[in-house]
Amino acid sequence: SGGVALISIEGQHPRPYRVGSVIDERYKLTQVATRSATLAPTQAGAPAITLELPLATSEPQTPLPAAAASPTPPSPAAAAVNRAIAARPPQPEPPSAVGDAEEPPKD
Repeated sequence: SGGVALISIEGQHPRPYRVGSVIDERYKLTQVATRSATLAPTQAGAPAITLELPLATSEPQTPLPAAAASPTPPSPAAAAVNRAIAARPPQPEPPSAVGDAEEPPKD
């Protein structure tokens, strides 16, 4: 049987995988159902994994007000850049350009 599953690995954006595709070099997508996907190990000894979507609730979901919504965490790359900027020592002010100096008051 065929099928496609959208799978997110380690917080990355979900990608489509067809049944039979190798995922992350350690698992192979072997089965797709309406609310689940089964991954079999590519090496002996590892357990199979079944990914299941939670059941939808019958109660309507109320979105959070904008002020109560939590901010999106920075990406690992952005966090690394922020750490590098914070660790950098302060730089001296550049010398002023010619003509920028204040002139003494005239009598």
